[in-house]
Amino acid sequence: MDIFKKKVKPHKTTYFFCGIPVFRTTPRIKDITWDTLQRIRKLEYCAMPDITEQKPAQGLRREFQLANMKLLKVIVDFCNKHKIRYWLAYGSLLGAVRHGDFIPWDDDIDICMMREDYSKIVDLFNKENADTDYEIVYYSSPNGLCNLYKVKNKNIPELWVDIFPYDFYSRKIETWDERIKLTSRRRKIIRRNRVFYTGQDVKKFHERIFNTCHPKIMDGQQSAPESSKPDLVAGCEFMHSPKYSIFLGYDTIFPLKTIKFGDLEVSCPNDIDTYLTSCYGDYMAYPTYIDNIHTDISNMPIDDILKIKKFIKE
Repeated sequence: MDIFKKKVKPHKTTYFFCGIPVFRTTPRIKDITWDTLQRIRKLEYCAMPDITEQKPAQGLRREFQLANMKLLKVIVDFCNKHKIRYWLAYGSLLGAVRHGDFIPWDDDIDICMMREDYSKIVDLFNKENADTDYEIVYYSSPNGLCNLYKVKNKNIPELWVDIFPYDFYSRKIETWDERIKLTSRRRKIIRRNRVFYTGQDVKKFHERIFNTCHPKIMDGQQSAPESSKPDLVAGCEFMHSPKYSIFLGYDTIFPLKTIKFGDLEVSCPNDIDTYLTSCYGDYMAYPTYIDNIHTDISNMPIDDILKIKKFIKE
């Protein structure tokens, strides 16, 4: 046996003397790469073999989730009142299926709706909520690839619910191979026509992206009538990077069903398994990376933390 031995792991280095750990070091923050941080975080979560048994978030992360859940109820009640079709989407739907709630390490909420409702919801919602703390705002990322609506609490900027548009495609697509090819083509069109957002009028910026990319994605064709049950495609305003396809069969989404998300009953796609498989592949497995990418709650101002605590109790 070696008298002195060093064992190096991504998150620590342990020194042994005669087989006994005597000293341990951790990398300096500036020396830790993003990949290393993800491996450390995954080790923390993946100790639970069955992902469905993963414990829910605790502390401030959970309070943040509950605050966004309350914001979701506002938009869900509004959509139900005005007969606007929406569905829980992406990571939020994944959380509802796997955990009955948020994914433990996630905190934002995603919903989708068809273009007809998406195009009118901002003015309708903001007019009705002019005297409340809620509003829907246009959002664009600096790289110009992430353009969407956000339901916001005017007093707590860290809270939001994302709204993404979907369009009816020009026809029904018969095979998944074709959907996957069209998804790749859509991505290339958006990248080739990308414009960086530099603070210009955000509504006009959204319109510019749509007017440039949408006709090309549709190959110059008009959306087919819903009665023909065409495929659906995610709006060109947002890049999206699904595992397989962002084009979905009509029957994958409609007719909408409902699912429990925390204490809420919300709309969801008709065929959840196909939807999530298209987005994530094996959605019941641990992801390659576990990353709190949406909100860095560790650097949140204390004033906003206190507002969140008060908001969830109201």
